[in-house]
Amino acid sequence: MRQIFSKKQIYFFTAIVFLIAAGAGLLVYKQYLNYYEEKTANDLEVATNLPVQKPSAPTVLADGRLQVNVPKDGDTVGQTFTISGFAQGWFEGNISIKVFDASNTPLYTGNAIAGDNYTHPAPFSSAITLSATSTTPTGRIEFNDYSAKDGSLVYQKVVYVKFANYEASIDTTGWKIYKNDQYGFELQYPGDWITYDNIYYKGFQSGNYYILQWGIEPPARPAGYNRQPLLTMSVITNPGNLSLPDFFKKIKNQPCEECGYYPYADIQKLETVQTLSGVADIFNVPGVETVKYAYLSKGEFIFELSMPADADYSSIYKKEYLLKIFNKMLTTFKFIHTP
Repeated sequence: MRQIFSKKQIYFFTAIVFLIAAGAGLLVYKQYLNYYEEKTANDLEVATNLPVQKPSAPTVLADGRLQVNVPKDGDTVGQTFTISGFAQGWFEGNISIKVFDASNTPLYTGNAIAGDNYTHPAPFSSAITLSATSTTPTGRIEFNDYSAKDGSLVYQKVVYVKFANYEASIDTTGWKIYKNDQYGFELQYPGDWITYDNIYYKGFQSGNYYILQWGIEPPARPAGYNRQPLLTMSVITNPGNLSLPDFFKKIKNQPCEECGYYPYADIQKLETVQTLSGVADIFNVPGVETVKYAYLSKGEFIFELSMPADADYSSIYKKEYLLKIFNKMLTTFKFIHTP
């Protein structure tokens, strides 16, 4: 049979078919990327309840690599915020993002994806949640591109921001010492705070009694707030030297006379804090974000440091700051002799 086409012609036609198929595949791929980028932005907006900025794409980026639209230099960001902008020429569209405060403490490490960004700027957007509260009022967001060959930094853009939830570290300079020889303990407290001695409650129906309560509160009190004190250091009788779990079981659902509430109904352990005399266990009451408790036991006594979180000091002090005071005081607690 006579051959209609030569081998060269067959190769040529095959190449043409391949190019057409490749072009169609590339078109489908670009459409998929556009769909994915839009879906990712929409999903992000739904998941975080944060607005995701979707500006029109620029044709050229100022420095050729990255344009950050949100946040801008000098903007204030919270614990959770959104970053967005456009990128071009990033390997696999992968933008490394790091957030630091002014003391170089890392607050976030993650990535944002810019999609198809090799030939034109592509949008990126990501929700950022800081891992801790900044201890400085300002900081920076780094946008980094690293070499796929050796991991070296090949590009970096920095945006300087302010932190809305900035919280200064606790300086114990000028703190005073509360010492109780009768029950054999001491702890430090802010020197300008007001102290209250010998605040007694009658105790529980279980037979356990508050035999000492000493309290402190900040020098400034919000208008209309009458509860006092803000933090209390208590000593509770513990006949039989019960462990903390057994003690809580014993007094569970027992009303505190004169207190008027049931603080130990479903108490749950949150964390531990190292003091100068061992580890203190910190608890709260589920569903009642009103009190934070810390306990140490020794002999026939249990030592309790508590702070009601319902104290509305927000107009003067942030809750996070008061909790830092609480934890710092706890770290200074120590037994000076056996009670």
